[in-house]
Amino acid sequence: MTSYGKKRTRRCIDLIFNIMKAFVDKYLNKFVSKKLTVFIIACIFVYLGKIAGTEWVNISMVYIGSQAAIDAIIALRNRG
Repeated sequence: MTSYGKKRTRRCIDLIFNIMKAFVDKYLNKFVSKKLTVFIIACIFVYLGKIAGTEWVNISMVYIGSQAAIDAIIALRNRG
């Protein structure tokens, strides 16, 4: 394949990826937050034995901590 062909293929792949990403982001943001999706997938992976319990705890702490920070910022903005 020539360098032009490789560049063209890469542009096509990038275009398809961007379209798919926009589609997923559009509908995912409407239904569920991305953090919650990661948390749910982590729970499924623990159930299936794909990740250890300690890894699940780490993911849970990140989810809980980030959600608490977001809630605190919202509370501060609404108070003022």
